[in-house]
Amino acid sequence: MLIVVLLLVLLPHGVPAAPPLDGDPAPAPAAGRRDGVADLTVTVRRRQNDRMSPGAADNIPSVYRRLLAGGLGAGHAAASRRWISAGHPDGLLGPAESAPAGTKITFPDDAGLDLPAGSRIVFPPAGHRLHSKKAKLREKIAKFLNLFTVVQFPNDACEAPAVGLTGTCYHHLQCRSLGGHPGGACAQGYGVCCLFEKTCGGTTRHNSTYFVSSPAAEVDLPVDGYFNCFLTVEKIHPDVTQLRLDFLHFELAAPTDGTCVEERFVVASPDRNAPTPALCGTNTGQHMYVQVGGSGGTVRLGVQWRAGPGPAAPEARRWVVRLTQLRAREEGAAPPSCLQYHAGHAGRVQSFGYISGSYTNNLNYAICVRKEAGFCSITYSTVSSNGTAAPFQLLNEDQNGAPTIPPGQAGAEVFNCPSDYIVLNGIRLCGERLNDASVDSDYTHNSPVTDSGSGPFVVPVRTNGNLTGRGFSLAYRQIACTDAPN
Repeated sequence: MLIVVLLLVLLPHGVPAAPPLDGDPAPAPAAGRRDGVADLTVTVRRRQNDRMSPGAADNIPSVYRRLLAGGLGAGHAAASRRWISAGHPDGLLGPAESAPAGTKITFPDDAGLDLPAGSRIVFPPAGHRLHSKKAKLREKIAKFLNLFTVVQFPNDACEAPAVGLTGTCYHHLQCRSLGGHPGGACAQGYGVCCLFEKTCGGTTRHNSTYFVSSPAAEVDLPVDGYFNCFLTVEKIHPDVTQLRLDFLHFELAAPTDGTCVEERFVVASPDRNAPTPALCGTNTGQHMYVQVGGSGGTVRLGVQWRAGPGPAAPEARRWVVRLTQLRAREEGAAPPSCLQYHAGHAGRVQSFGYISGSYTNNLNYAICVRKEAGFCSITYSTVSSNGTAAPFQLLNEDQNGAPTIPPGQAGAEVFNCPSDYIVLNGIRLCGERLNDASVDSDYTHNSPVTDSGSGPFVVPVRTNGNLTGRGFSLAYRQIACTDAPN
């Protein structure tokens, strides 16, 4: 994209010196003439940004608490990237503005610029007139661009260290015009890492948009007994085929007998061949991929909750969801039909709702793990790196309502696992222990399960509508081809 680098060229005639401000050092005298243009030394100082207020002592990270409290700009001075002159504090410093020696130029300390005291600021000839008011700036933008060197940089993803979020790199004026919030410098200081925040009733077509709950959000009137808080997502490009949703913070009511009755997160996608399940409970740290097809159309996602005596605003429901649009074969894109996609030599796969205590009914999806270069197999285990075992529970019952597996034991294959199960190394697994008997034949023990198949690493997940349990939380570790068993 385009960004303007200020090559402030001094007026061709000298400018009378202004007296220094009280308490400020006397300005340096104007230097001699160079190529017919007089140099001018000004004093540069930085303005300290307001600091993020500490939040209440709960389990929500401060950056998400800031979003949930009303937005990135709530209670905090929005970071400005304007050049401000002493004589024109409400507007941009135009190239024909008077800039006497000792002029104070103030800018935020996170602007990504490095101007030591005594820097030379050079203005263009007086004939190039540019008004400082914002409206005039917009009207004269074409002339403005002709005055300066133009630098191009891509609108790539960037990290905003000031708030700990991922954004998109834009020029600060474009970020502001698009309704974004600057979160730090990018593109070697030429741009800002722009963050987009949306809540109920919003529409977005920007990457790294954050869909957040808000106490002040306006929600639709109840439909079929539910309030609705929806966000409409438009594609940033026709080639976008996937939408990744990262649940940075996700707290809804837990399911009732495996069904999201009181509250639920839902997605409506134009790709009817890849439906996404409704979610509820606590799913902080989870993610999902939404297939959006290769053509046009929008995606609607949001939260629904039962209308009743409770509050209509989503103040009792808290979520921060990051949206990332992906093209086919782009870095981070998932293989087709993968609802979740993990990368890395080691990690964890977990059922939705595990933290809050229960998976939901009628699930049918696949968790995929990228096979890293030089690795041939993968081992799943209930044991975490700290040595503790995570509970494993996928329950089934026969036609008479009796458990198909005795309590405290592992189940394997179709007879034991007819309805609720995962598949590892081609074997259905269920029960209250993880064990395929390949290493330990005692089904009362948890035992690691290794998938040595030649294809991709895939974990199918299936449940029916009769019975639910805690779910699974499995640590995985890929095994290098040189270490894999023969």
